[in-house]
Amino acid sequence: MLEEYEKEWVRPIRSHVAKYEFCRGFIEKVTLSERAFVGFAAELARLVPIRELHIRPGWPRLSALLDVLLLWPRLPRLSKLALASLNLGDAGAQRLADCSALQTCTRSICVATASAMRVRWRFRDPST
Repeated sequence: MLEEYEKEWVRPIRSHVAKYEFCRGFIEKVTLSERAFVGFAAELARLVPIRELHIRPGWPRLSALLDVLLLWPRLPRLSKLALASLNLGDAGAQRLADCSALQTCTRSICVATASAMRVRWRFRDPST
């Protein structure tokens, strides 16, 4: 069935995402740039049941990324959030650590900042 309908199911998000992966018949893993996420977040939440979100850096850097991400309606449903190459800084890492919507992120949150250990500890990342 996936072979038959994949192009149709992916059409609404294809121009915004760099990579996607189906799981149990749904698009559950998505990789996109921070610019694409900020511009497409609301529609993305409406269109696909994302469980793993990978956001890559873009140019120019967007200060609005964390504002949009922390209010994103699908955030509480994520099992993995990867922001490792975004260099969010200590303040950004602290905002992630304080975000109650991420309490259900069961697998991991990947960040790369001086405060990454604080974020990983807060969410009990098994890779540490």
